[in-house]
Amino acid sequence: MGEWALGCVDGPVRTAAGVGLAGRDPGTAPGGALAAGARTAAASEPRQAPPVPVAGDASGWSMDERLYNQVWGMFEDLARTAAAYRSACDFAESRLDRELDQSLSNRWENLEPVLPLVRG
Repeated sequence: MGEWALGCVDGPVRTAAGVGLAGRDPGTAPGGALAAGARTAAASEPRQAPPVPVAGDASGWSMDERLYNQVWGMFEDLARTAAAYRSACDFAESRLDRELDQSLSNRWENLEPVLPLVRG
């Protein structure tokens, strides 16, 4: 299980050594006294900070494999972007054709409001 702690909260916290109170040693009781056996457990286990992850760090992968995966992801993103652009262009073209066909096929209906003015 991973470590977690809330630095500004005075409550139970899960740490590498066990459950304690925020801002205190896990073996320390609320009054400041050490719990039985906590001093020996704390002295025998050195505290180590968890390793800080690096951007793009993936355990089990060599640097070449990580680079390959990153470049492959870039190509996948480019392919999705190109497909979305082509789809949008096709949709816009089909909509323009449909609206032009609709407006040109009913030219008398479109001119009907204007005809009395022209005859007039």
